[in-house]
Amino acid sequence: ITHPTKHLEKEYEVVVAEPWPKNTKELFASGTMLLKSETEPLLPVAFEQTGPTTARMILHEGRYHQIRRMVGFINNEVLSLKRVRVG
Repeated sequence: ITHPTKHLEKEYEVVVAEPWPKNTKELFASGTMLLKSETEPLLPVAFEQTGPTTARMILHEGRYHQIRRMVGFINNEVLSLKRVRVG
């Protein structure tokens, strides 16, 4: 069920070290984010900020350490990451 070929969305609760930048939702939803060592941009990610340093994210693909790498792209660090739903 967690394999990428199943194309099921995965929802995560994320806690980061620093407050989220104001443009985070637009950046993650743009579908143009290109991570280091990747050749294709990420699919859009649904982002809902639930607090200054907390959020819910819904992914439609599952690249290697995708959320940690996305948060690193905005110069932040993941302190806690928990998958709360698949499908």
